[in-house]
Amino acid sequence: MWRETKILLIDDDSVRRRDLAVILNFLGEENLPCGSHDWQQAVNSLSSSREVICVLIGTVNAPGAVLGLLKTLSTWDEFLPVLLMGDISSVDLPEDQRRRVLSNLEMPPSYSKLLDSLHRAQVYREMYDQARERGRHREPNLFRSLVGTSRAIQHVRQMMQQVADTDASVLILGESGTGKEVVARNLHYHSKRREGPFVPVNCGAIPAELLESGYGLPQRAEWQRLEAESQARQRQLRQLSDNLDQEVRTLLEPARLAELQATESNLTQLGQHLRALHIGAAVIQADIDRLQRLIR
Repeated sequence: MWRETKILLIDDDSVRRRDLAVILNFLGEENLPCGSHDWQQAVNSLSSSREVICVLIGTVNAPGAVLGLLKTLSTWDEFLPVLLMGDISSVDLPEDQRRRVLSNLEMPPSYSKLLDSLHRAQVYREMYDQARERGRHREPNLFRSLVGTSRAIQHVRQMMQQVADTDASVLILGESGTGKEVVARNLHYHSKRREGPFVPVNCGAIPAELLESGYGLPQRAEWQRLEAESQARQRQLRQLSDNLDQEVRTLLEPARLAELQATESNLTQLGQHLRALHIGAAVIQADIDRLQRLIR
């Protein structure tokens, strides 16, 4: 990532902690791997908690388990975003701790899910940095004009808080009358563009003939450029995914690697068998249709 930050990796499973540290190093992410009992010693060398972009939490054997660790981390830095790994769930956590959990990562982590979670953590951190620089701090439960106190509304407010101070494009979906424009106005008001006008556009009022003429849409050359860029990104992502897959395989123990290879081989054979059955069923159906026509 572009900021000089580190990832705090807390996992009492030493094997998984080592493997994840190697993956993060491969992605170019500086990290501080440690256990739940010695993470405070690991961060003593830092000049500020702001040097940590997020904390990855795996197995916790310390007294009080995950909740106790989260409370201790909150005392150290109350705005530190949390990524949970493995079977740990945030559902049963108190609201003040659950709102800092940005993602639950399955093990082994998906390349795209891991990168997306790290990017969200960076946005979350950057948002609070900018709020502090402006001399104002906003809790994730602001945006009071969005009426409601349910867990779903609180989750919407939290997502709005994560993107309000960024340049990210936001797609707001919902039925008519559910408050899409209210959300958009709140995002605009809390963004860096709040001094500018907010211009809602009623797409339903745009004549169909104008849309059919291609007004406002990319033309042929633009479509070709966008398609070429998309294909290039997809190739790059596939290459990165293959590289990560190879790197992870080198970290696996021989027994686990053999088990993974056997599973992949079985899936390949099963896929071939299902395709053969599909083709055979199509042939049989064609024969039945011909017999029915002959009988008639």
